[in-house]
Amino acid sequence: MGQPDISFVTVCASNEQSELAQTASSPSGMETQVTKCWGDKRRYYLITEISKKIQEMVDLETKGWDTKNPELFLSMIHPDMAWPFPPTADSHDPIDWVFVMGRFDKERWRKDWQGLFDTHDLIHNHRDTVKIEISNEQDAAFAVVDIDTLWRHKVTKEESHWKGRVCKIYTKLSTGEWKFYYQTGALNFPPKEVA
Repeated sequence: MGQPDISFVTVCASNEQSELAQTASSPSGMETQVTKCWGDKRRYYLITEISKKIQEMVDLETKGWDTKNPELFLSMIHPDMAWPFPPTADSHDPIDWVFVMGRFDKERWRKDWQGLFDTHDLIHNHRDTVKIEISNEQDAAFAVVDIDTLWRHKVTKEESHWKGRVCKIYTKLSTGEWKFYYQTGALNFPPKEVA
């Protein structure tokens, strides 16, 4: 799975001076560039750790697709997640979006994904994290990920191509656990100009 050269994370209070600091590579191999707040080593450490956690969740989802194991990403989904989709990668206007899966239901979503896995071959699955952003409160984050996932039906050979840029949103629970809260559908960027 592809990793970015740098993920950008910026969280400093407006009255703090800051400097750019480079961290060591995370376990996934991602280097994280953080705006380091002078005199606040704890915040710098926390932001670095959160960005690593978010990348681990992106990687876990990717592994779930690669191994056709829905349990890997079902386990990290927030129970209140609802998931509308753009019908095409050029449908940037949400007025055109539709519900395919609705609100999270673990058993129903497991059945839907297992149906996909049983009837389709995974031709390729490329995922590149472009950016990770952490909230000032360190209780929410999003990851911008470019995806290129191609499925082919085992019988009809019809292809289903998930390709474009997505924004994956994560939230921190009161227990300290992080959950996958929402994701935009895959969209082309930059958007095509409307005639």
